[in-house]
Amino acid sequence: MDNKRFWQCRIVQGIIFFIFQFCVVIRAQDTIQAALWKVPDGTSPDFSQTFTDGESIPLAWNDFSGTSDVNASASLLDLWLTSFDWDNNQYSQLLRKGIDLTTPDGGHFTWTINIPDRSLSVSAKYVLRFKIPASSYNANTGQLSSPGFLVLAAQASSSTSLSSSSETLSSSTTKKVTSTSTNALTATAPTTPSSASEHSLSGGAKAGIGIGVAVAILALTALGTFLFFRRRKISGQVPELPAQQDNDLVITERKEFREMSRPTQEMTPVELPASREAGELHISP
Repeated sequence: MDNKRFWQCRIVQGIIFFIFQFCVVIRAQDTIQAALWKVPDGTSPDFSQTFTDGESIPLAWNDFSGTSDVNASASLLDLWLTSFDWDNNQYSQLLRKGIDLTTPDGGHFTWTINIPDRSLSVSAKYVLRFKIPASSYNANTGQLSSPGFLVLAAQASSSTSLSSSSETLSSSTTKKVTSTSTNALTATAPTTPSSASEHSLSGGAKAGIGIGVAVAILALTALGTFLFFRRRKISGQVPELPAQQDNDLVITERKEFREMSRPTQEMTPVELPASREAGELHISP
């Protein structure tokens, strides 16, 4: 019993330690992003910034010499553009090599977004990452990443602008617009990707959701383990009647039944001895 309680306590301690480490890592990453990145804005949550393919962006960052994820003071770093969800869309592009993050006042350069349409059709979520120099991108090595941002295809952006201008011209030249034409214009206007609805979710909210799900799963696992051992303990304490006691009880009942069913012995008459003689009884006057 003591051994079971010991392992149950160890499981609970492991769950608490895992949750604590997860929160520390998330907090550390958010702090590094805010301290390092100027453009994209490191203080903004993931996917709160949207750019267009072909747009020129003045990337900028502060000086940084930390060693938590990547030892920025030990070597020069390469800047990569990669997809945010690497497992779903394994896209990477080397933007610049040999960047010294320890330079006073940081660094900057203008980057013109150029992402293939086949990658944009899979996902609109991308991120910038400083990594140790390598011949090819390795997702398993340390990194200093920017907040995630959205990149929209240039054709979708131009189509949206053209649709908006045509609707403005139509409204200025026509005083009365029927409901049918309004519905038609609305139907032909391209919609923003579904990922835009995700802007309202910040990185902290997503981290909170992930932590909540992990805590719920681990709590259910611990509860199931506790109930399982408790049930085994209760079932092990149910008394059982020994087989020898059952046999003795059956034999005793049989003996009592035989004694009750046995016929009683008949009484044989006994003759009194004849040694005594009959006498007369004398009565005095």
